Amino acid sequence: RTSGRLFSLSNWKPPNMSTIDSGDGDPDIWAKTCGREDAYHRIDNWYPDIEQWTFRTVIMDMSLDEAMAIRKHCEIAHLWLRNRGCERLLKIDESPSSKLSKDHIRKLKKKAFEFSLEDYVECDEWLRQDLGPDKWALLDDLERRLDEAIAPFREAGNAAFVKLSTRSPKDAAFAIGRPFELVKGMVAQSTLTPGTPEADIEDLVIFTRAAIGCLAVRTGAEAMMLLRRSDRVKADIGMAELMAQKNFRMSLVLREWNASIKPEWEFRVFVIQGRLTAATQYSNIVYVLEIAQRKDQIKECIMSFWEKVQGNIRTPHYTIDLALSPDLKEVVIVEINGPPPSAGTSLYDWNKDEDRRQIMAGEIFELRVMTEPRKGAKDEIHQPLRRYIDRMRAGLDSEQEEDEDEEAVVEPALKLEQNTSDLPNTAQRDQKTDRGCSVQ
Repeated sequence: RTSGRLFSLSNWKPPNMSTIDSGDGDPDIWAKTCGREDAYHRIDNWYPDIEQWTFRTVIMDMSLDEAMAIRKHCEIAHLWLRNRGCERLLKIDESPSSKLSKDHIRKLKKKAFEFSLEDYVECDEWLRQDLGPDKWALLDDLERRLDEAIAPFREAGNAAFVKLSTRSPKDAAFAIGRPFELVKGMVAQSTLTPGTPEADIEDLVIFTRAAIGCLAVRTGAEAMMLLRRSDRVKADIGMAELMAQKNFRMSLVLREWNASIKPEWEFRVFVIQGRLTAATQYSNIVYVLEIAQRKDQIKECIMSFWEKVQGNIRTPHYTIDLALSPDLKEVVIVEINGPPPSAGTSLYDWNKDEDRRQIMAGEIFELRVMTEPRKGAKDEIHQPLRRYIDRMRAGLDSEQEEDEDEEAVVEPALKLEQNTSDLPNTAQRDQKTDRGCSVQ
């Protein structure tokens, strides 16, 4: 169930993973890039090669039992939340609707699968009973170890970014209340007039910064909150369990947070057969005038930096994400991923032959950036956060309802908290949080 609608797997077909040679003709991309412990695109393997150009990183061992406890928590929690959403749908269907328009009913049903921080807390309390003391003991011990690993960053006045060897829990960004706090602060500092094109562009920057900024963790409890609420973490642990022959290996990774990085200044770079073929602005919704104006300088900056580091990277095919400072004086490697299609292509369309040809075999290095604001971009972002931004722009308090008419006719049980987050399927959540947040 996604956003209150049922979907069928009857017509679903897996992507054609054989469209790319991942190094030795092996079509199993996930296994090649992430699944095996010797896969180069796991951070455990590439971090030592480029340590001087990326964030300080701590890598922790995680046992199979600990990983299974996290996965089990994710699975049960998602079932609990989806059940809560279905209960809300039933209450909407059973409630008197004579005073509600069809549009109001549609909006309420859409909100049925938006969950507040209180929903997640209640879910955790229920899981303490259902999951069992043994698994909770494992999770509590893991939280303690994470807190100890974060302590040096915290003592230096900094935060950390938590992830697995493979991917991060960035899809859980909206399962905590922090994005709304960040949005409120940024909107308060804005001097732009609401509703203007300039304000709409800034809203997308605010969304992007909030979506990634809320992933900064300062305690083991905050790190575990993200890990336990992530479909990406659940999926990667599950795949690693299935692929493990004798030894399970999946690490927990803590990376020092760099608050000076502006996520709208991140770029994704493609390297095939050891050649730089293409690059793209990471976000495909955030228009930055300075980036459009300085495209050639940015292209030269990327080429120059890659020439400096490429000899340290021990694989011929990869995607490398770079964060540039707006003055182009600093470049930081965010991470190294496998090549497409396992890595997203942003302003390139992998389904178009011309774009795929440029990435896989481009003779001349090409950089794509947004040259103008994109129409309808705000409709593609996480809608509860978009509504919150709009309310903050309008000077409304966060506790005020969007529509006063609903207040009078909808029973309290149906009132959904304003600080909410969607629980769509994994692909939808990744698409919404990928807007300017590097895929770690």
